[in-house]
Amino acid sequence: MKQAKERLFAVIDVETTGSGEGGDRVTEVGIALYDGEKILRKFESLVNPERKIPPFVARLTGISNKMVARAPRFEEIANEILDITEGAIFVAHNVDYDYGVIKREMKLLDIPFHRRKICTVRLSRKAFPEFTSFSLGDLIKKFNIKVKARHRAMADTNATVQLLGHILDKDHDGFLIEDALNCGIRLADLPEEITLNNLLKIPERSGIYYLHDSEGDVLYIGQGKNVQKRVLKHFIRNERGVLTKLGKKTRDVSYEVMGNELTSKLFEVHEIDNLNPPFNTRRRRGRMGYCIYQYYNQSGYRCLATSEYRKGLDAVCLYQHELDANSVIRQMRKEFQLCERYCQTGRRFYKVLECKKPCKKACIKEEVPESYNLRVERAIDFLQRPFEEDFLIVDVGRSDSEFSVVAVFNGQVHGLGFVERNEVHSKEDFVNAVSPIKHLPTSEHLVKDYLRHSKTAKKLLIDN
Repeated sequence: MKQAKERLFAVIDVETTGSGEGGDRVTEVGIALYDGEKILRKFESLVNPERKIPPFVARLTGISNKMVARAPRFEEIANEILDITEGAIFVAHNVDYDYGVIKREMKLLDIPFHRRKICTVRLSRKAFPEFTSFSLGDLIKKFNIKVKARHRAMADTNATVQLLGHILDKDHDGFLIEDALNCGIRLADLPEEITLNNLLKIPERSGIYYLHDSEGDVLYIGQGKNVQKRVLKHFIRNERGVLTKLGKKTRDVSYEVMGNELTSKLFEVHEIDNLNPPFNTRRRRGRMGYCIYQYYNQSGYRCLATSEYRKGLDAVCLYQHELDANSVIRQMRKEFQLCERYCQTGRRFYKVLECKKPCKKACIKEEVPESYNLRVERAIDFLQRPFEEDFLIVDVGRSDSEFSVVAVFNGQVHGLGFVERNEVHSKEDFVNAVSPIKHLPTSEHLVKDYLRHSKTAKKLLIDN
């Protein structure tokens, strides 16, 4: 096995405007090229984010708008970052964030950025399982690491270098680093037809994927916000140290980038219904065998619960899959502030003494039945109400130059598609981009849930 000490690590910390990864812009970057024993090279720079730094972020980092006003823009330091990280392992404390921010900045410049990466949070959990906290601040205290200015990029980078040194000292045979680089996959578990490099080429984007057997037949269809991460999980041994039967049978992987969560989920259920893969046991086609039903308890509270459908239950909605019924009732609890005690999932009831927020305390009789039951009525009305108008849902597509579109006509999901942004001049252009898909009972709930929570989707009504 290649020893960890022979590798080069580009240890990185970025400070940002702090407005969420989707909108973060870099204000400072610090990079140390480390060989496991000494730092070979450093790069640090303030960065003009081309937007204002919020006051609370400025107080936290000590980086003010005045400090970055004359600093280089990211495009002016991009080549330096590419050069120092080339051929090295990208290392950060909570690496998905720092890597995601750098990758997004590079994407804005149309520069592809792909590096192997490892996270010192995850490595610390494995190297020091006796610790109770793995925040950088607590680990700095634990190892008595000297830091001049926390939340400044190079100061945190230097601290992360020292932390990585402690991890490498503990990782004598290099297994932890090797395991992290292989995403927890034992290379011997992969079939000859699939290499780790090929799996890592799968986009970290929203989409669906297909696992195939040796004959090319589809064994399983899945979806996720990060298709690569979801696929990799199928080749990681479970808690018992065993590779799943599906992982053992898989000989090929294919995928479709779908742009966003709604198009991914709708196309997933469409493809499962169409192909009926043997390992999609939770979403097999079949009768509407599960339900959300209602009843009144002895105190007069109107209760909801999920169950297999049977005669005698006052069913509110029927579902093909238990998973869907449970998911909907959990969402109703959150959306309408219903009590967990009076709104339960699963085949067995469990005792809830007092709910967590957003419950209004009907469970401990602080809210009277009349008030609580009105919210239950609104929840039931929402579940049973079909789509009352024809509309389109327009959202981000598979690339920055594209829109996705989902069409809902005559109360049902009619289809979905994609269209180049510069080809859209009217609603008709969106409609023409749609390819029909079969409406399934799950489709309605996917659309309703997405419209409630998406920050990017736009609903366009279609005139009849």
